[in-house]
Amino acid sequence: MSGRQPTSLETLSLEGDLPDSEGFEGEGARVSKPSPATSSTVPPPRGDEITLGAAVHEIQNVLASVLGWASMARERNDPELSARAVAIIERVVNGEYQVLFAQRPTGKAYAGYWEFPGGKIEAGETVIDALIREIDEELGIHIRSATQWRSERFSYEHAHVELNFCRTMDWAGEPHSREGQAFAWQSPAAIAVTPLLPALHAPESAVLAGLQA
Repeated sequence: MSGRQPTSLETLSLEGDLPDSEGFEGEGARVSKPSPATSSTVPPPRGDEITLGAAVHEIQNVLASVLGWASMARERNDPELSARAVAIIERVVNGEYQVLFAQRPTGKAYAGYWEFPGGKIEAGETVIDALIREIDEELGIHIRSATQWRSERFSYEHAHVELNFCRTMDWAGEPHSREGQAFAWQSPAAIAVTPLLPALHAPESAVLAGLQA
């Protein structure tokens, strides 16, 4: 039986192989290897690329740091800030823990209000130096040693103060008024004198609660 020879294209189809070249032309037709599908996925950013959200977050962190430093610098150099040494003079009588309160005299801001005694820290003084001087001047008590306990800031209408509270049970003498103020020993758990200076019962103050612990 005579038959025509298969064309080159038919031979390739039967064998199931295509040449390694890009394509093969036969009898007016072109057979090509299928091209790989083009991916629509955006490639992930390189490690050195920063997204907009990450850049904004980084800028916010930098600004927060700068503002924090500026705030601390303003507080350290605040010309209106008045640093005070405040004495928490302690004793135990018949098993009861007591602290000494003093009443602000007439002529001072908040006259009649009760506070822990103390006063302004002068230039060149440490907190403890100012504490010893002020308590001797106000109450005639000699403080032999004291421990700086905590520091709090409070803004009154007339002043912005930093109150450096110091605790002491190492003192000598009997308190007596040298500036016309009254004084009273009180249990921190049952303070009877009133009114107290606003700084002592401000929500952010932890002084009275700390003494009751």
